[in-house]
Amino acid sequence: DGNSELIGYSYTIEKDDINTDAINPDQEININRSTTTVFSVRSYDRDNKTYPTGSTGKIWISIVGTTVFESSPPLLTSNDGWFNRTMTKSDWCADQTSYFLGKHAWYGGTYGDSYVKDNTTQPRNFTLVGDLINNLQQPDGSSNFTIGSTITFSGTVTDDCGNPRTADSVIVYKMIHGSFESSCTADATGSCSITTNSSFPYGWYNISMTTSKDGYNTNVTLAENRFFLRSQILLDDPKKIPTETLVPWGKSP
Repeated sequence: DGNSELIGYSYTIEKDDINTDAINPDQEININRSTTTVFSVRSYDRDNKTYPTGSTGKIWISIVGTTVFESSPPLLTSNDGWFNRTMTKSDWCADQTSYFLGKHAWYGGTYGDSYVKDNTTQPRNFTLVGDLINNLQQPDGSSNFTIGSTITFSGTVTDDCGNPRTADSVIVYKMIHGSFESSCTADATGSCSITTNSSFPYGWYNISMTTSKDGYNTNVTLAENRFFLRSQILLDDPKKIPTETLVPWGKSP
């Protein structure tokens, strides 16, 4: 009749079987360290055919390459099967040795629960990327220049965790007037110079500061109408009136 009986005095009820799927982020994507990222998996209870709420689980992030993972990530509690771990800029920056810029892996699922079995996803890879923050200092907009002048460009660079990056970033300055451009690459102090000549057009110039470094997004900062480049001031056809030799310059006729 379809019923069955067990003879005995003690029984072991095993935990429910679980399926867990990785949801977000996807495989092989770039994650910006300065942007909040939510790592999500969802678990399904195959025995009672529900998405469990209140089950415990974890989401692990690798700390050495893509194969060595955190030993004790925070314990998470499911809601309708979802386990979510939020990583902010502060979280990434708090341990830059473990959360280095470059390729990582992550996985997650149920873990250590009293009623459902442990079940975790296969690892997914991602690349953690930093941001560079430019501070253009010179020219600062308070001075103009004449043709033949040597113009000094300077600035500093930090990253999104507040680390100084001026010395180990590639910094390129451009002075731009319409379609005309002239550029220089900064030294470790963040400075370089451009000597102007007769091929440089007169007028207002924009300045761009472009910074790049392995593991970081390239950043371009543009300052518009930062200085005016003019011709040299020449005294054309000087005359002295009255013309007498003994009359000093500046005396009214």
